[in-house]
Amino acid sequence: MMDEDLKFLVALVSFPKFGAQSVSRLLASLGCAEAVWNAPASALAQTGIRQAPIDEFVHFRSRTAPDALLEQHVKDGILMVRVGDDTYPALLKEIHDPPQLLFSRGTLPPKDALLLAVVGSRAGDRYAEEALEHLLPPLVRAGVGIVSGLAMGCDGMAHRTTLAAGGTTHAVLASGLDWNHIGPRHHHAIAREMIGTGGSLLSELPRGTVAHKGHFPSRNRIISGLAKATLVVEGTGDSGTRITARLAMEQNRDVLVVPGSILSPLSALPHALLRQGATPVTCANDILEGLGCESEHVPTKPPPTPQNANEAALLPLLSQGPKQVDLLVRESKLPAALVVQTLTELELRDAVKEIGGATYRLA
Repeated sequence: MMDEDLKFLVALVSFPKFGAQSVSRLLASLGCAEAVWNAPASALAQTGIRQAPIDEFVHFRSRTAPDALLEQHVKDGILMVRVGDDTYPALLKEIHDPPQLLFSRGTLPPKDALLLAVVGSRAGDRYAEEALEHLLPPLVRAGVGIVSGLAMGCDGMAHRTTLAAGGTTHAVLASGLDWNHIGPRHHHAIAREMIGTGGSLLSELPRGTVAHKGHFPSRNRIISGLAKATLVVEGTGDSGTRITARLAMEQNRDVLVVPGSILSPLSALPHALLRQGATPVTCANDILEGLGCESEHVPTKPPPTPQNANEAALLPLLSQGPKQVDLLVRESKLPAALVVQTLTELELRDAVKEIGGATYRLA
């Protein structure tokens, strides 16, 4: 049976003018959600909250029934966990402004879960997809869960790749958890699969809340706050992904980066973060080390064995990272036609893979 204060907390966070910091301030000053809900305007003003939102809150609570709000969430199958509950994610509790109330569909991450946040551009390209297919399956085998935001691009890629590898993944949303507000709609199938395989949809926003651009920075602090480290896959210089990376740094969490092509605008943010001291990753073991795990828990694929002199010239170059054909021609000093022929033969043996733009990497 739920205690009486929960309904008042649901009602309190349902008032849109009180953000996470305001709610925390009110609770710290007045003791509990019921006390905040019933406090006179003068007492609310003494907490340091501005008068305008207080006046709006007084009007809001006069026409809001906390019992009805709580019942709507329960009937819709939405779970609620408070920051003081035993089931509240342990790492999220450590950030300076944790959500006082977390809404969930599915299974909350266990307190001892090892989670990696994966973020990147909504315009994530084939390189991002290839990188995640290269990095995430070994992490899944090592028991790492993936957190992202269910958005288009890199978020969706991270969720799909994790599910395909048999892993558990969680999505933090910038909307309420009623299905008509969960977006994008074409990711509903992914979301339901996540819930059905031990993952969850999470939000600090009550049902009925429509996603708004102002919600995303707050959502991003939860994504990074849930995880021990954040992996940045792609992003332009002004990408919203940079906010998540900054928040992770402020939360004293490691920021890991997938290096990209110097010719791609989507590599601007990863390379800027590398200049700021973020950790480059090229394999799952790099990530496990960033998570504080033993790298030998993830077996690495042995490098392909060259079967002729041409392969012996190209494979060591590709072991340094993805390279374009023209660069391989210059570095190997082999004729261009021979380089292309050798790469084709290696690709047929699943030893290398083209990742777009006449660029190849080891498979």
